Order: sequence, then C-alpha cells, then structure tokens
Amino acid sequence: GASGTITWLIRATRLEVTHMPTKARYFVGETFDSAGLVITAYYNDNTSEQVTGYTLSSPDMSVYGNKTVTVTFDEKTVDFNILVVDISGIEVKTMPTKVEYQKGDVFDTTGLSILVKYTDGTSETKTTGFEVSGFDSSSAGTKVITVTVSGKTATFEISVSEASITAISVTTMPSKV
Repeated sequence: GASGTITWLIRATRLEVTHMPTKARYFVGETFDSAGLVITAYYNDNTSEQVTGYTLSSPDMSVYGNKTVTVTFDEKTVDFNILVVDISGIEVKTMPTKVEYQKGDVFDTTGLSILVKYTDGTSETKTTGFEVSGFDSSSAGTKVITVTVSGKTATFEISVSEASITAISVTTMPSKV
C-alpha cells in the first residue's frame, strides 16, 4: 500500500507576559525601554519556552496616558500597558530663606523648593531642576519671581529695599584725639 507522511506543525497557541519591563512609568518624551520584558510562548505540543524573536509596537510617548504595547510572535499577540505621565502643575512648597534684598544684591534660591504634580496623581519636591526669572535688584520695590518647570509656572514675591546705613562703627581710631 501507499505510505503517507503526516507533518505536525508546531505553532504557538498563545503568548504570555511572564515579566513586565523593569520600567513601566515614563515621562512625556522619554524613550520606551523593554529591558526586563520576558515573553513565554505556549505551543500546540504542550511545550512552552521563553522567546526573544518577538516584535513590539511603538507606544506614543509624546502624550501622557496609559499606553498599550503589543507583543507579536509566531502570528500570536499579547498586550501590556505602560504609563506615560506629564507635569500637571507646580507650586512653591517652601519659600527661599532670603526674601528681603538690598539694591544690587544677587538672588539666592537657598531654601526654595517646588512641588511638581504629575498627571497620575503623584508629586515630588524639587530643590533643583527649575528656572527662576523676574529678579531685578536695580530698583527698590516688590518683585514677582517666576519659577518654571517644563513650561509650567508658579510665582512668589520678594522685596528689594534701598540700601541703608544700619550701623556706624569706628574701625580705626584717629592718631590724635
């Protein structure tokens, strides 16, 4: 009789995200990094293995929100989510130590801290990484200082006074008294 050959194609029946990427929370504009991602393929012969030859969709990192990344391997797909956050607003948390200046002084940010709020409801306090503008000690008066972090602003006021003599002391005695 005639002999026939049966070929069994081993195909993936499903994929599983065994381990999420190390980094799952990003700031707007950051680059997605799949380091740490582990994908397991399950096959129709009841075997499974961790696979590496998969492709990943490219999440839109330019806008905040939950982003779905699709993993494709052997015509099967599995999704996982990452979170992209943006700054929703900032506020002055602690004022600078020095808020009263004399004409000609230089601005000192010591003590100034900024509360940065993110779109996912989290926040952090920064003592660096912000820009400060509006300080002008060439004239006396109240000055509005603007703090900027990634396009978001907060303001506070300081005062500049006319330089004044606060005390007089004799540093060298005259030779003839």
